[in-house]
Amino acid sequence: MRWGKEGGYGANKLLKEGAILVRSAEDILEVLDLKPNTIQQTSLPLDLSDIEMEVLSALTEPLVRDELIYKTDLSAQEANIALSSLLLRGLIAERIGKVERV
Repeated sequence: MRWGKEGGYGANKLLKEGAILVRSAEDILEVLDLKPNTIQQTSLPLDLSDIEMEVLSALTEPLVRDELIYKTDLSAQEANIALSSLLLRGLIAERIGKVERV
């Protein structure tokens, strides 16, 4: 960027007017004077099938269905049946195309 160009003018103006620079979610929580949620481990139902347990164990991070199927080495049918059951039980959620533990 050359000196004298106005590329950062808008951002600089906002910062001068009191805008807060946000680099992470923690920055927003700090400005709003909120504490981050602590993850509370809830016990899992005792009647989960082996495949459902395998799917839950594989969900260490949000995954798209194809990634989850690949990671668990399940057939698409087995994985989709387990995912449907886990969704109905409220143990997982699907957001923006990714499956994650709740």
